[in-house]
Formats: sequence, C-alpha cells, structure tokens
Amino acid sequence: MSTNTFSDEQYPSLFKGNTLPKEIENDIYGLFDTAYKQLGNSLADFKLPPSLSLPKMANLPVQIYDDTLIEYAVNTDVIKVFLYDNFSNLIAKNNSGNGWRIPANSGDRALDFNAILGSSPENYWRYAPKLYRKQSKIFINEIPIDAGKGQNIKVLIIGDSLTNYNIYPNRAGELANSDENATIKFIGTRGDNTKHEGRGGWSAKIYTTRTQYNSYNNPFINNGKFDFSHYMNTNNFSDVDIVIINLGTNDVTLNKPDMDNDFSEDFKAYDEMISSIKAYDSNIKIALGSTIEPARLNNAHIDVKTRRQRWNRLMAKYCLDNNYTYIPYWFVVDPINDFKYEDVQIDDYNTATIRKVADSTHPADSGYKKMGDLTYATIKKLAEDIRTNK
Repeated sequence: MSTNTFSDEQYPSLFKGNTLPKEIENDIYGLFDTAYKQLGNSLADFKLPPSLSLPKMANLPVQIYDDTLIEYAVNTDVIKVFLYDNFSNLIAKNNSGNGWRIPANSGDRALDFNAILGSSPENYWRYAPKLYRKQSKIFINEIPIDAGKGQNIKVLIIGDSLTNYNIYPNRAGELANSDENATIKFIGTRGDNTKHEGRGGWSAKIYTTRTQYNSYNNPFINNGKFDFSHYMNTNNFSDVDIVIINLGTNDVTLNKPDMDNDFSEDFKAYDEMISSIKAYDSNIKIALGSTIEPARLNNAHIDVKTRRQRWNRLMAKYCLDNNYTYIPYWFVVDPINDFKYEDVQIDDYNTATIRKVADSTHPADSGYKKMGDLTYATIKKLAEDIRTNK
C-alpha cells in the first residue's frame, strides 16, 4: 500500500477518541527517510512515567492528567496522549479535554497510556512507531469500601504548607469519619478538624536538623536529633499505625542541584526520620508522598515541573527499594484547572487584563480535595494490609 491520504476511515483520528493498532509497519508510506528520522530524534525527547499503582476508593472517581503523564517536554501541547483501550467508553477524556476520568466502581484497571509527538493525524502514521511513541502502564488499584474492616487505625501526617493548609487532611478526615467499616483517627499537634504535623516551608532536612524554622517549633528534635519516641511520649500519644510523610515540594525547592543533583542529602534525612519511627515501632507502615506539579497555564513553570518530576522518579524508586508505600499526588491534581488565578492589568500603559496564576505551588480547594481522596485511599489500603497480616 502506498498513499498519502490520512482519512479517519483509513486510520482513526485520535481526536475522535478511537484507539490505534499496536504495530505500524515502518516506512509504510515511503516517507521515513534520514531527514525525518533526524527530525524525530530531535523532537521526541520526552518520557512517560514508569509503571505505578494508583489506589482509588471504589465509591470515588479519580482523574489522570495528560500534562502530568508527560515528562521533560518543554511544550506538551504538541504531544497527544491516548489509551489503546478505552474500556467501552467507561474511561474517557474529561470535560476539559486535558485528562482522563476513571469513574466510581470501575474496578481494577491496567491503563495502557501512550503518547505520540505531532499536531495532526498525519504525524501519527508518517513515522516508525517506536520513534515517537512512549508507553506507560498505570494500574488502578480500586480499594473496596470495607477495606480494613474492624480495624482501629491511627495515622500521623508529617508535611509542609500543603498539609498545613488543612484542606487535604480535612478531606481525608471527613471520609474517615463517615467510614462504617474501619475506625481511623489522626494524631498530631497541629490542624483544625483533622490533626497533623504540617509546617510551611519545611523539608525533611529541616525536620531532622532545626529546632525552629519559619516561626514553627520542631516537636521531633531531642538533643539535636530527630527522635520519634520523644515526640510520641511528650505528646502522650500511645501508638500509631501509619505515618505519612509529604515533604517533596520543599525538598526540591531547598535542594542545590549544582551540589546534590541526586538529592542524596535529602534522602539521608528521610532515612533518619524513618529509622527513628521504626525504632519506636517496627510495625508502623510508612507512606511517602510525591510533589504535585506547579500550575501549568500556557506551559508555564517547565523548569519547576521537570525538577519535581526527577524528584518523584527518585522517590518512587526509594519507596520500591525500601518497601514503603508511594503516594503519587502529582498524578491526580489538575495542573491547569486545580489552581487559583487572577485577572491583572498587563502593565502601567496597557489597561487590558490577562489571566495570571495567583499561586503556582498551592492548589485550589479542588486540587487539595483530590489529594485528600488519594490520602484516604492509601490509608484504607494500608489498613487492609494490617488486617490481613494479623
């Protein structure tokens, strides 16, 4: 076959939500010459994330966003993300067209995400499949409502300003309070409706080295070291089952890439924290949160995004190597629509207004609530693990 026609009848367009065949014969149109290959190699420098598991409560939906799937690309607008199998339209693009909605009660799913560089259907078929195509398998682990049935679970969240804003801990606490199967209690010295240990601007290294920072005192420091037993005894906490540490944003912000590009000093701080927690009780389950993407309106903050993505990859591997639970918060927060915006005048002489991100780090309530859903799903998964291992 030799033709330069690329109609939807011959080759379904991604824009119409159809799926693509897994294999496309190289040079099928006689167009794949050296020039195209060189162009492809220069433009196709992006990745999709390694395979990972995303816990989701059975009675709640979850969203996955194209921009968070695409790693390292400067301009994600020219990359199209699709699923080979859309599960009979059960899983489809969201209303904004920038991500995928996995509905409630959709069951366990292995989502085969793919991405191709190009802005028209012709691009998808002109080149050899492995040149542009990137693939990633995301496992949706649907957590049943009765997970952890009969368990009394205590949870501590150690975090930064994302935690200190109270919104995602409160959302997780709200879901826990309505749980008729497991009793889930949050402990901590901070927070309003749901207790936690969140402090704005803090990183793992600050928690392990400073007695005070940003006007907050450190309840974990004892004789110059992170001492979890001291924290528990001082605050009359008798026990805890799950400790969630969610500090990645400031680990990245305060890291100096010219001196520690692999975040080795930051991970040493995590080692110190977790060793102290395990010394208090070796049965405590450890869950470590990823960063979230910065606000990405008009492809902004690519430098921040790629740096955080590198951290998230390293954090995921750290969890895998040490049998900790990884919480991929970055996956579920919409980098476009889950942030706050404001209309500002262009400049002193131009009274026209433009839309500007009000805060590129802290999401709007909608983003925080999605983090809360994922936090609760993780707790329920670990509660079930505790139940089955007794």
